Amino acid sequence: MLEHLKIKVCEAYKALNKNSFASEGFVSVIDRNDELIVVPPAYESADLTYEDMLVVDLVGNVIEGDGDVPSEVVAHAEIYSRFAKIQSIAQTYFTYSTAFAQVGRDIPFYGAYHGARYYGDIPCIQLSDDEFAVEDDKNEFMRLVGKSVGEQMQGFNFVEMPACLIESIGMLSFGTTPQEALRVAYTTEKVAKTAYVCEKMQPQIEPARPELLDLVFDGKNVK
Repeated sequence: MLEHLKIKVCEAYKALNKNSFASEGFVSVIDRNDELIVVPPAYESADLTYEDMLVVDLVGNVIEGDGDVPSEVVAHAEIYSRFAKIQSIAQTYFTYSTAFAQVGRDIPFYGAYHGARYYGDIPCIQLSDDEFAVEDDKNEFMRLVGKSVGEQMQGFNFVEMPACLIESIGMLSFGTTPQEALRVAYTTEKVAKTAYVCEKMQPQIEPARPELLDLVFDGKNVK
């Protein structure tokens, strides 16, 4: 079932985690015909193959495969159910984008490289007390995180803004395939690093002129 999507998810997951001693993130993709999500299992292994991928429904029930469902898929399912144009999500924990997330900051628009790929500041989704009132229920926590992403990203054009941060957690990037979502993640990390360096070099830096967005934006990440 969904072998072609299993192969893409497996390849993206291995590319994401191949050079790290700890997981750099998680990738999922949805088949819009049957509304089924393909995800890696919860355990980490360098030896994962496409046959190890799980197929789950939008409430997290395993339809095919063995292994535990990662808690992240609950948040992803919430997002997929709200945004029909999103077909793949990468959830990553790269250093600079995660640093912005952990201090609860948007990534400011400081120049043309950013503006060519994201139409404005990359938003950081703010979490409320509700998310943290679930005690030890990690799945419910992730469901509420996905709900907050859905509510705060409502109205965004995902060609213009194919990524966001989540307060205290990390980055989400969106695409039509796992490879595209992962490419967006790498680009977002570069933008975050550049913003950090700009602020170190010039602590009083101001955002770039808004007119620059219309001059340079072309949505390269999602073409």
